[in-house]
Amino acid sequence: MNRKRVLAAVMLITMLIGLLPRETFAQSGISPAIASTDAGIELSWEKLESAGLYGIFRRSGEEKWECIAILDNETEDMKTYTDSLVVPGTDYLYAVRYFDRNLQGWSSEAAVQTVQGTWNVTADQIRAGTVLTEAAVEALGTDTFFSVEEISDAVFARMWLKSFKEYCTTPREDLRYIRCLHKDIDGRIKVGELVMNVVVADKVCEIFRKLYDAAFPIESMILVDEFDADDETSIMSNNTSAFNFRMVDNTNQISNHAYGLAIDINPYYNVYYIPSENYIFPYEGIQYLDRDADFPYKVEPGDLCYQLFTEAGFEWGGWWTYNTDYQHFQYVY
Repeated sequence: MNRKRVLAAVMLITMLIGLLPRETFAQSGISPAIASTDAGIELSWEKLESAGLYGIFRRSGEEKWECIAILDNETEDMKTYTDSLVVPGTDYLYAVRYFDRNLQGWSSEAAVQTVQGTWNVTADQIRAGTVLTEAAVEALGTDTFFSVEEISDAVFARMWLKSFKEYCTTPREDLRYIRCLHKDIDGRIKVGELVMNVVVADKVCEIFRKLYDAAFPIESMILVDEFDADDETSIMSNNTSAFNFRMVDNTNQISNHAYGLAIDINPYYNVYYIPSENYIFPYEGIQYLDRDADFPYKVEPGDLCYQLFTEAGFEWGGWWTYNTDYQHFQYVY
């Protein structure tokens, strides 16, 4: 065969291969391990060196397969993915396909191995910060997500030497662990948690139930201990938090947060401001000093958040003149 015919044959084969579905190239499948956790259904599998991307697929009953996530293949030897958008007690089928960066194709559907998982949890077992579907909330019952409890050993272990310092003068017995639901600006339902004083805990839980029902937006609500009790880091994440044995920012005065009697709502957008010193915290939120502007997560006089907290006996820091604190509500008694 002369050179021209060889070249033509190679070009023809190349063209035909290009017409084939890319998924026919890579044939091996992934069989992930599956577990029900406090955050959802977790899939885990060993990393494949040839994989560039992973596609996570899910279906329930006779539904069509849905791609719920695309993951990269970075350094971890074990890959994991947690599906939190599931309904407790519902059976799901999962499959993991991968894009072979050597062969430039997705693993074959014929080679995919499916696994079945069910989220077997109660409301109190679901990790704070988890995003839930309305169906999941309905399945477990909205009321079961709103509770006030004594500080358990597990919660106290998270707080110790963080929000609950070794020199903390507020007795553990005076504090309560609050669980609730809240919605962010996009309407996503999240599990929230707070620690507050027993004097106000029931009131605050009732307030957050009303805020949830009204879809008042709160972006994040997890214990400040998840940020190592660093107030600045928590605020930069716009995290609503309460108890933290600390001083008032930029002062030597013990904060009402140290007693569990104060709460900061959407703090990134509702800044702390000392006009006489031109001090703003967080400084990145300087644009939100204009309280007439329209922006998300704002707390202002007359809104539902302001109304509920002030009716329950809380004072709003937004009225203070020396150190205006738009995020802050503290209980007065």
